Amino acid sequence: MNRYLQYITNSLLLALFSFIIISYAQDKSSNEVLSVLSKELLNTKLDVWEDGQVIVNYIEAPAGYEMKRHYHPGEEIAYIIEGSGTTWFEDKPEVVVSKGDIIKIPFKAVHTFIPGPDGVKVLVFRVHKQGEPIRIIVE
Repeated sequence: MNRYLQYITNSLLLALFSFIIISYAQDKSSNEVLSVLSKELLNTKLDVWEDGQVIVNYIEAPAGYEMKRHYHPGEEIAYIIEGSGTTWFEDKPEVVVSKGDIIKIPFKAVHTFIPGPDGVKVLVFRVHKQGEPIRIIVE
């Protein structure tokens, strides 16, 4: 990696570490508002694909949180750092994951994730075309 690209990557990482995006979900059983911690660790252009981009996020989600069904305009790979959960796919069997597991979400596969009883900490890698949204909600 040349020095300029390394400088830009390091600068992006430092800047992105300082931002915390907090989203909220409604716990269906108790009306308690649950929060998810999401830190964007990297967002950079790919050299091997002119319009390609890679985004890396660290995410913590508590037990009881359930994200809306969605898909990605690219591929997603998730590494479970701690905890467990279930990935639900439309028209496919659910996949239960726990610490140390890796799951690949195929291009445009409708899915959602439900954290296990102790919540989950996960590192998510997304590869897609620049300018596309990270996720598209399915009603």
